[in-house]
Amino acid sequence: MRDNAGGALEKLSIVFAKRVRLFAFRVEHPDHLFMLVHNRNNDLRARSVKGGQIAFVFAHVSNHDGFLRLQYAAARTIFHGPITGGFAGNEPLTPGEFIIPAFDQTHTGTAQIFYRNRWRGFWAGSAMRYGSGTIIEHGPRLPQHFTADLVSGLTLWRTEPRYLDFEFNVTNVSNSIYQIAKESEEIPIQYAPSRTVGGSLKLHF
Repeated sequence: MRDNAGGALEKLSIVFAKRVRLFAFRVEHPDHLFMLVHNRNNDLRARSVKGGQIAFVFAHVSNHDGFLRLQYAAARTIFHGPITGGFAGNEPLTPGEFIIPAFDQTHTGTAQIFYRNRWRGFWAGSAMRYGSGTIIEHGPRLPQHFTADLVSGLTLWRTEPRYLDFEFNVTNVSNSIYQIAKESEEIPIQYAPSRTVGGSLKLHF
């Protein structure tokens, strides 16, 4: 498939799960990475993850090198009793009880853009992330958030085999210090890192 600008739709993937029951599962989104593994001391027989994910990858935009990747996921995670250990918390869940874990985030979207030009080897990229907000245990869902990172670089000087590269990056451009729910009674909420700006010179010889 091709778009009007001459770029090719390189990859399209769609995943949908109505209800999944697992002894071990991995939950990953831009804000967190969690791994839940069954062991002999935990009764993790009843929990469910349901939702869907779709991703588009566009490559080779116009006459220059680059790509655009878009991904959206909608999911809901619920722990059902009986559970006697693990991420369900310090107190076991009896049959019929359920909780929504802190890493549950209904809507997650990401976009990555990369561009490269032959002029001085210039390149630039951006990563953008959206989250509808995680949930506090036995509390409200936290506000939605959007962040963007930027990075670019080029060759300042070249005399084979030596050359000097410059790189510049900004993380969390809008300085969105949003809240993140954590499964902790002492520190139930943490905050995303603030904006950072950096640069580097690399001499190759």
